[in-house]
Parts: sequence; C-alpha cells; structure tokens
Amino acid sequence: MQVIAFGLAEVDTRARYDDLFEACPHAYIQQSTHWAEALQGLGPDQPIFLLASEGGRELGGLPLYLYRGAPGSILTSVPYAGPLGGVFSRLDSDRERVYAALLGEAQGIARAHGCLALTIISNPIDDDVDLYHRHLAPSVSLQNFTQIVDLDAVVSNGRLVLRNNKKGNPAATIKKAEAAGFSARLCSTSAEFEAWYTIHVQRATEIPTAPLDRRLAEHIWRDLGARGCSFLQLVMAGDEIAAGCLMVLHKRVCDVFAVSMNSAHASNAPNYLAVKAAMLEMATRGVKMMNWQSSPRRGDGVYKFKRQWGSEEKPYYFLTKTFCEDERILRLGAAGLRQAYPGHFVVPFGCFEAGTVAGTYLKGA
Repeated sequence: MQVIAFGLAEVDTRARYDDLFEACPHAYIQQSTHWAEALQGLGPDQPIFLLASEGGRELGGLPLYLYRGAPGSILTSVPYAGPLGGVFSRLDSDRERVYAALLGEAQGIARAHGCLALTIISNPIDDDVDLYHRHLAPSVSLQNFTQIVDLDAVVSNGRLVLRNNKKGNPAATIKKAEAAGFSARLCSTSAEFEAWYTIHVQRATEIPTAPLDRRLAEHIWRDLGARGCSFLQLVMAGDEIAAGCLMVLHKRVCDVFAVSMNSAHASNAPNYLAVKAAMLEMATRGVKMMNWQSSPRRGDGVYKFKRQWGSEEKPYYFLTKTFCEDERILRLGAAGLRQAYPGHFVVPFGCFEAGTVAGTYLKGA
C-alpha cells in the first residue's frame, strides 16, 4: 500500500484526497483539506495530509498538523480544542492495513521533524482505538467523552420527537420560547454574522469562557458554508438576534461548534429554540449524528443540557506516542506546556503529577 504525504498547494494529490473524503460520508469535516484552510492564520501549524492508496484506488486519509514549538516540534491530527479527527477510510477497505500504512508514515514524519510527540484522536462514533493501539503503540492516552445525538431517533417527519424520560426533556422550555414570539432562520449576511459574533463574545464574557477566534468563526460560516459544510442557525426577536448556533458538518455527521444567547432574552430561552431549529435543519440535510462535543465534566449543567436532547455518551481517546525522553516534556510542567503549545494537546497534565509519560488518564470523570 502506498502512502503519499502532501500539502495544500499540491493540487493534483489534494484533489484525490478530497475525492476520497467526499466518498466517506462517515468522516468528519475536520479531516478535510477545507478545514485546514479554515484554520489558516490562527497559528503556525503546517498541515500535512497523508493519502493511502492501492491499485490506483484511494483507500484512507489522515490529516496532520506540525507545530514547531520552542522546546521541540509536535505533530497532531487536529490542532486546537474541540474537533475530532484521525484516520478515515472507505467502508469497504481493509482497515487493518490502511491504519498500519498511515500510522507508520505518520510516525516516520514525526521522527523526521524531530517531534517530541505525535497525538491522534480516535473516533467516538466508529470505535477504532484498538487499531491505534496495534499500529501506533501510544506511550500515553487520555480518555475523554463526547455526547452524540442519533437524529433518526429524535427527528421524524420534520418534527422533534424527544421521549419523556428521567433525564429531562426540553419540550416545555421550547414551548415557552415559541410562545415568546421568536422566529428562526439561517444567517445569510455578513451583518447578521457580525451581530451574532458580538453576542457570542458577550456571552463568553458572562459565563466566563474563551470565545471562538473571530477569524475561525468567520471562515467556518462563510467559507465552509459556501461548500454546504456549515450553517449558522439564528433565532430572532423581531430584527434582533436572540440566539444562534454555529454548526459544521460533513454528510452524516454534524458538530455543534458554538451556541450563543443574547442574555437580554435569557428568560424566554431562545437557545432552546435555536437548538431545535438546528436539529431540524440537520435532518433536512441528511445528517444522522449530531456531535455535541465534550463537556467539562459529567453531571454539570452543560452535560445535563446536552443530555436533554437525547444525547448518549461516547468515549474517545487522545493517543500520544512520544519520541523523546520523558524528562524533556516533564521539565516543562503544565504551565510551560500551555505556554509553548497554546491550544494544542501534547500529553495529559496528569503526567506531571505522576512523573512519567505513560498510562491512561480520564477526563471529565
């Protein structure tokens, strides 16, 4: 099996990779070259894509990002927090051989660049962690979780059909929002995007949390939206935006990237109406799985809010193989790691307490 490494400027090979990606409806948008374009300008990451083929047929791909930090370079399948990524392959391919070929090449690239570590994120929907253990042999791993909604179970004939259960049901709150006279529509102008982003920053300040980088948010809405790979669902109070959901998608899988509410309308819960409208929009686009992404911890308010919508918890792993002595990483400390590699995962912070870069750690327990 042949594996080719290439960059965004290599048009012919990129076209082959893009064709493979389009032929894999179960893949994530973050595994595409278009996602790499959306990230451009956010940091110094160099995208390197791997394409596995055999007999003239493309079988699998793996996006990688090289970050050259002062203590040493790192290689990761998805930079920055939130999105998922890793190996994707045709459904009829021999996954064992595809993963072996791609992960072998990835390790070779990490060594060639003198990387301290290579981190790849496993797939929570189609569990492939055993393949990574066989063909990456990670030094250390971090188990995280995401919350996934099976849209076929909660949307039927253009209606939300959430079951009543002990986990809660948002139906009453949705009715309250509808009674307040809100209307729902997709964002279609730059002015509307700017107004939503202002609300997003304001809400992030109130919570408090870090807002999305404006350049990334705009690239997602404008550039990926032009490809049918994103949408910004708005809820309006007259001419004013009351809430909005920024979503990214590829065929069967849609990620909730940001949900923001104008706090002036909080008492009428427009965010619930925004989520409902976004779910219905996903269903019309043929999406099967809505990925709520992770929560800070199990049982907190964010986790419970996501669970109301029929989400089920799915585990996934940050799988890291190191290429240096433990001490080179451990002497940085958690603070030093954050400073040297902002927004990037290198190793679990638990390694600094344990004094070794080995084992499996749990997040959000």
